[in-house]
Amino acid sequence: MRNWQRRAALSQSCSEVLLARDGNDSTGEVLGEHLNTVPVARDMLEIIERHAEWREKQGLKRQQEEDKATGYHAEQKIAVRTRWDRGQEKLLYWGRSYGTVLGATFATMFPDRISRMLLDGVVDTDHYYDGGGESSITDADAIFHRFFHYCDVVGLEKCPFYMKGGPSEIREAYKGIESGLRAKSMPVAASSNHGPEVITWSDLKLIQRISVYQPLLTFPLLAKLLADLKRGDGSSMAAFKQGLRPVTCLSEECIGTGSWSQQCTGFETSEDSSSQAILCSDAIYTNTFDLDEFEGIWNGFVADSKSIGDYWASVYLTCVGWQPRAKWRVNGPYAGNTSHPLMLVSTTLDPVTPLKSAKKMSSRFNGSIVLEQSSEGHTTGSGPSVCSAKAIRKYFQTGQLPETGTLCYSDFEPLIDTPQETALIHNMSSTSDRRLYEAMLQDTFTFGFPAGLVT
Repeated sequence: MRNWQRRAALSQSCSEVLLARDGNDSTGEVLGEHLNTVPVARDMLEIIERHAEWREKQGLKRQQEEDKATGYHAEQKIAVRTRWDRGQEKLLYWGRSYGTVLGATFATMFPDRISRMLLDGVVDTDHYYDGGGESSITDADAIFHRFFHYCDVVGLEKCPFYMKGGPSEIREAYKGIESGLRAKSMPVAASSNHGPEVITWSDLKLIQRISVYQPLLTFPLLAKLLADLKRGDGSSMAAFKQGLRPVTCLSEECIGTGSWSQQCTGFETSEDSSSQAILCSDAIYTNTFDLDEFEGIWNGFVADSKSIGDYWASVYLTCVGWQPRAKWRVNGPYAGNTSHPLMLVSTTLDPVTPLKSAKKMSSRFNGSIVLEQSSEGHTTGSGPSVCSAKAIRKYFQTGQLPETGTLCYSDFEPLIDTPQETALIHNMSSTSDRRLYEAMLQDTFTFGFPAGLVT
């Protein structure tokens, strides 16, 4: 009840600001009517046209310099290559997670304006906008259960939470920690690494959620945290928890005008609020249920996934009491006969955008294919695969799609391997492949991962 009321108060506050009319605006429109995905898709079309306009100007300038330096060339190759094809420019796009909603929306609205479109970690766009359909979180528990398997495989050397009884004993030990924290939080005294803290059940669920999104990077951390908690030591969890909190230094303007003034609004706050606004404006069904209905939704999510069901319910909870309504919407089905086939990619087990969603959305866009990457985690950014990266590179460079049914394997498995190992890079004969792999590692270390945990 308290969380419901807290979210309702926040939504009401945001709604009042976003629906306030500016007396100096002759259109009579308000910001809250334009915070959904469809206007952004239209903005993308405008961006590629304006970029092409700039490109043509730069090309003409470069052509003139070339003609002046070497004499006039009738072919005018630079000018021809950079010419602006007015009203016909096409999009190059790589979208991940919510970015696949934006991509599918663009492809539905402007199917003839696509040069290349890669959708990675594909959202069921019909479900996103309109609700209904199959749950998107049914693979999350399977990913978390892989932790017990991998821990058993590598043993105590790489998994401090290892136990001789196999995956089932490791799983039971985890359940004991979770039920213990649910019944009673753990106080932790301050140390040189962290301040005083209280470790709660919610803290454990947070690291669990991060781990199913990014198992390759997070399973080792999870193993250490669990091993310490099992011994009754919450120090490492306290340091983890406090490391996620952004350090904020208040400006003089903020101090002078008050904590809740516009001058105290930082980027982090704006980013979280904008994500909430987009979701709640796109998916109207998320702000139409009452408390009793929400409890049923919550229970359904927990039944779908013990790992992240509570978190998924909290995502819906952000929209309670949301009032703005988008002025421009596009109704489904989200589909199209695109000017170039789309390429969709998915891991075998994704906690929130399952492989089945990629296959469904592929069936909506003529000629598209799904490349499956045999790994766990959210999008291919959760684990490097040279095979996947080469297929993606070829698609963007040549337009060629992989064969239907292509399966790429990840180059690492959680706990068993570490991405920092350089042996694979050194064994690559191609400089291009080495650079590609290094870029993939950087992507893995940064995409969708809390900044405080990236080393």
